[in-house]
Amino acid sequence: MNSRKLKENILKLLVYLSALFTVGSLVVIVGYIFIKGIKGITPTFLFSSYSASGDGGILPMVITTLYTVALSLIIATPIGIL
Repeated sequence: MNSRKLKENILKLLVYLSALFTVGSLVVIVGYIFIKGIKGITPTFLFSSYSASGDGGILPMVITTLYTVALSLIIATPIGIL
C-alpha cells in the first residue's frame, strides 16, 4: 500500500511540475511580447485605417475579426444546442 501511495505522490509531483513549466513558459512568452511591443501601441495605431506604407492602424482587422466571431457564434450556437 505504501508503494502505491508513493507512486501517486510522484505522479502528482510530475503533473504539478509540468503544469508549472507550461504556465511559466506562457508567462515568459507573453511578457516578452508585451515588453517589446507596448511602446508601439498608440491610439493612432489602434483606431486609424490600414495603410500599405506601414504607418496605418489595425481597426479594419479588429472589425473583421469581430464580424468573423459573430458569424461563427450565429452558426455554431444552434448546432451546439441541437
